[in-house]
Amino acid sequence: MTVQQMIDGEFDVAAVWGPYAGWYKAKKNAPITVVPVNTMEHNMPLEFGLSIGMRKNAKELKAAIEAVMIKEKDKIKKVLDEYGVPLVQCKECAVSGDLPSHGAYKPRIKTAQSALVPKQSDLAMLPAMIDEALKQGSTLEGELHNATIARDSTRIEYLLKRGAKIDARDTEQQTPLIVAAKGGDLSVMNGLLEYKANPNVQDDDGWTAAMHAVRSNEPKVFRLLGKHKADFNIVNKDGVTALAMAVNDNKANAAVAMLDNNANPNFVMGAGKYNALMLAVTKGNLVMAQTLLQYKANPNAKNSGGVTPLMIAAHKDQDMIISLLLKAGAKADMKDDEGKTALQIAKANDAQKAVAMLEKPAE
Repeated sequence: MTVQQMIDGEFDVAAVWGPYAGWYKAKKNAPITVVPVNTMEHNMPLEFGLSIGMRKNAKELKAAIEAVMIKEKDKIKKVLDEYGVPLVQCKECAVSGDLPSHGAYKPRIKTAQSALVPKQSDLAMLPAMIDEALKQGSTLEGELHNATIARDSTRIEYLLKRGAKIDARDTEQQTPLIVAAKGGDLSVMNGLLEYKANPNVQDDDGWTAAMHAVRSNEPKVFRLLGKHKADFNIVNKDGVTALAMAVNDNKANAAVAMLDNNANPNFVMGAGKYNALMLAVTKGNLVMAQTLLQYKANPNAKNSGGVTPLMIAAHKDQDMIISLLLKAGAKADMKDDEGKTALQIAKANDAQKAVAMLEKPAE
């Protein structure tokens, strides 16, 4: 509407999303000049990637779509150009444009979500409000999910007292607790757990509330979940635990809080039989590896190929992690399923620092 008002002479200028402005010019032949503003501002990002969203476990579909996009990139660009979509130069993109790209923006200071006070419903108005929603075809459970998204504790409690099922699932099989965990909302999570929400329910992807909360790296969330009997050793459809996610993403606060609440550092995952320590070593994360060892992670555990954490470190030339593992009791003479020791693996991969550490006389 704003662009049309400008065309009609009501405004001198209009600020809109680039593809929308381009469509007016290219398809409606509007007499306008499209001026990119992405390089005019250095704090607020004004250029964005256009991508295709899909479920986390749709790996084959993702690979197939990416292959088609790369193969047909010229045809895709032709369609985008036909509709006037302004494209910036982008080496990482399947389809690049001609407009100068801003590049990295300055880091922005974000306001913590927990610091924002969500608006709470007027309790006196809730009966009429919910009755009307039900008349329009909603359900108590649907309204409970809406209230959770809105972080409206007053409405949540009202709906639960009125009979809404605490573990009702949405279309992605997520419960209100999972929704709250995704947002890192400790207060709402606490309220739901006090009403006996099940912390171990899994969604369509096998993710629990704890798995969704890993990104927040907030230890209070995991202590709260642990208090209410959350099982941090549950695996999702990819065969990964919440602890493994925290290790993989270097969320140390989350990892320690889970370890303090019975997460098993030696839990074996998937056909590869990896554990959290192996993931930490693979990532080259010395501090995380040290933390897991302090919580009794086994330095001599083997994966499905007979590979130990020490062998992984040797392959990756991680001398400091090798030193840490040896001090924790890792056995350098152990062999993988091919009969190779950590030292032999290091030599085969020209991992010189690892070789030096493994050949160093024991202190």
